[in-house]
Amino acid sequence: MGSFVGAHLFGYVTIIFYAMCCKEKKNELLKDLPKYIEEQRKYITEKQEKEQVVNDKLNAKILTEQCGMKFFLKYYKLLIRLPIRDIEVTENYSPEEKNERLDAGKSIITQGFSKYAAQHILDNYSDLLNDDEKNIANDILAEQ
Repeated sequence: MGSFVGAHLFGYVTIIFYAMCCKEKKNELLKDLPKYIEEQRKYITEKQEKEQVVNDKLNAKILTEQCGMKFFLKYYKLLIRLPIRDIEVTENYSPEEKNERLDAGKSIITQGFSKYAAQHILDNYSDLLNDDEKNIANDILAEQ
């Protein structure tokens, strides 16, 4: 009978000790909770910003390919300053293709993808560009 009471007493002491440890751990977590939440917010914000940059680069790539690399560089200054209707394209494109290229080029600029587009062009097509086109791409990267 004595060992039975001792075993139960040991169990009760263990439960009390466990409850005290849980209470202490809860207090520690509550103390660190604001710091933890701030770290998680910062991490999520940085992750979202990185994802946004990746999406912007992808959109710039798609629009640049739709516009045409050399076309974008050739008409860059006009696309910045003039409405699409006022840009005279010297190449012999169909009206649909001309509008598609101009719309894509204007979208690159209005969405703020000019640097990404210029970097994409230089990274992937610099061997196909002449010096003037490379200079225009480098000037775009130097802007802003």
